[in-house]
Amino acid sequence: MINARQAARTATGMALLGLLLMGAQKCDTTTSGGGGGGGGAGSQGDCTFQEVRPPSTFPAPDGSTLWITSAVIVACDPPPTSHRLVMQLQKYSGGAWVTIWIEHPDTTIPGAGGYRSVIVYNACDPGRWRLKVRITGSTKAGTPYQVDQVTTTSRITC
Repeated sequence: MINARQAARTATGMALLGLLLMGAQKCDTTTSGGGGGGGGAGSQGDCTFQEVRPPSTFPAPDGSTLWITSAVIVACDPPPTSHRLVMQLQKYSGGAWVTIWIEHPDTTIPGAGGYRSVIVYNACDPGRWRLKVRITGSTKAGTPYQVDQVTTTSRITC
């Protein structure tokens, strides 16, 4: 059972996803290597991701406040047999990166055209923010893959 806050967050996240998907375009799967720090793109084997929206603010549906959101496009050619995407919004605090919000794992199997995945934190907290992405899965040949990447750091003002 979900509570009212979770229901509102889910409904708003779906509305935001719809808005972002209206502007979706095919993913460029020629992004650079993964695993390291702040490049905004990563790849492993036949799967890539590309940051398409660095952490930034987005107005809440009722206009009363700003929320923090970020988005990536994930593409695999050929599609894998298993795939798991976990996105974490992190804020720099006290000399370290702290995970503020973790999106539920997305197990959508991406194709060559890619798909967008969006994370929404329904609050606004000024400071330096980044997106941490972990992608794991298994190729059609049964080879496991993993990409760990942090994206561009953004300064958020509310």
